[in-house]
Amino acid sequence: MLVRSPGELEEMLLPERIQMAIGYFWHRVPSLDCTEIFAEDQLAYCGRDHPLFARARRIRVADAFEHEWAWRSYPLPEAGALTPRKISAVADNMEAVAMLVLSGRRLGYLPEHFAAPYVKEGLLAPLNPKAMRYRVAFQMVTRTERAARTGQNVRSSRRSSRICKPRMRDARRCRKRSGSCI
Repeated sequence: MLVRSPGELEEMLLPERIQMAIGYFWHRVPSLDCTEIFAEDQLAYCGRDHPLFARARRIRVADAFEHEWAWRSYPLPEAGALTPRKISAVADNMEAVAMLVLSGRRLGYLPEHFAAPYVKEGLLAPLNPKAMRYRVAFQMVTRTERAARTGQNVRSSRRSSRICKPRMRDARRCRKRSGSCI
C-alpha cells in the first residue's frame, strides 16, 4: 500500500505503475475511470493545548478563522466557505494534518472517524461540529480501457482534465461526459 497525494497517484496510474488507487480526486482525467466508493465527513478540530479547546463545540466560525490552520496541499472545492484565511501549514495527507492539530498550534479538518479515538482520549475536540464540517467523496480510480489500449500518456491526459464534482446524493459511477459527472 502507498500513501500519496491525489496528483501523485494519478501520475502513477497513467503509465500503469499501479493499477488502482483509492482516494479523494478533485478533478477528472479523461483517461481514468472513477467509481465513488464512500463519502466521509471532515470536521474542524483543535488540540488539547489550543486556546479554543475548552469552548471548542461553541466556537463561532469567524472566531475559529482568526487562528492558524493546517490545510491540505490540494484543492478542496467541497470546503467552500469553510476554507480558513490563516493557513500556516500545508500537508498532503490526514496523518500530517493530525500531527499539526495535535500540537495545539493549529486548527485543521480531519475525517470524523479518524479523529474519534483522539477525541475519546481528550487529545482533540471538534470545533462547532454543526457548522464546521463538509463531506468529500472517495473514489476507486483505474485507467480507462481506451487509455490502456491506446497507451495514452500523462501529458495528453493532463492537458484535457477539468474540475468535476460528482453529485453526492446519487454518484455511483463517475465518468466525465460533456464536462459533468453522472
